[in-house]
Amino acid sequence: MMTPRKNLSSLSGRSLIVVGILGLWWCITSSHLVSSVLLPAPTDVWIAMLNLFRFGYNGTPFWQHYLLTLTRVGVAVSSAIIVGIPLGLFSSYNTTIGSLIDPIIQFLRPIPPLAYYTLLILWLGIGEASKVLLLFLSALPPIYLAAYDAVSGINIEYRNNAASLGANYWQIFLRVIFPASLPAIMTGVRSAVGMAYLDGV
Repeated sequence: MMTPRKNLSSLSGRSLIVVGILGLWWCITSSHLVSSVLLPAPTDVWIAMLNLFRFGYNGTPFWQHYLLTLTRVGVAVSSAIIVGIPLGLFSSYNTTIGSLIDPIIQFLRPIPPLAYYTLLILWLGIGEASKVLLLFLSALPPIYLAAYDAVSGINIEYRNNAASLGANYWQIFLRVIFPASLPAIMTGVRSAVGMAYLDGV
């Protein structure tokens, strides 16, 4: 447990790093070592941000753009949770289901979602459906893999002990496998939100 003195020291260190980065940024732009097109000055970035908040983008207020992004991310991640968690759990718990589902997810996982965005536009158009599906495909693999690995990491003795006490297939899944997998699943969901938000911005 960190003491107040250590917390203050850590905060001071982080503040110094931020100030140092801003100072270095200002020195580089002031000395014109890098073109302002490639690296705008801090003041230019600050003014552009204020104008974005005040006047919006293309005549639309900033908060509407941001709310639309959050809506897309929320729908996509919620759908990925509904689909990815059961698929991951059952794929790891049942080898038959896993042999059908896991190769598909493993094929999609290393492909950047933006790589097949052109196909999504051709199939679904430029509207919201293609954008939400893109974010869904971005969020699905980390959630699925977190659920899959969580089941694989559970001590086999837990299952055996439950079975020896008379628990059936579904009771073991609902009372042993699923609760023990929740911490890892939550970590996967957090990663999926970050990835979906990054692709949605």
